[in-house]
Amino acid sequence: MTIHSLKRKRYVYLFAAVTSFLVLGLVYAWSLFATPYQRNRIKEIKDIRTQGFKNKFVCP
Repeated sequence: MTIHSLKRKRYVYLFAAVTSFLVLGLVYAWSLFATPYQRNRIKEIKDIRTQGFKNKFVCP
């Protein structure tokens, strides 16, 4: 193997490692934040609905 092919192979492994770390980090972050985000989102939707009903009765 030449030095050029070794350097190229090194960059391929580096790219594969960085990509796999990013994907695994994204999966891990999603597993941590998905449930709290969903709970807050449901609460926000309920708050928006109640505010809409209040505004509808106050401002005809």
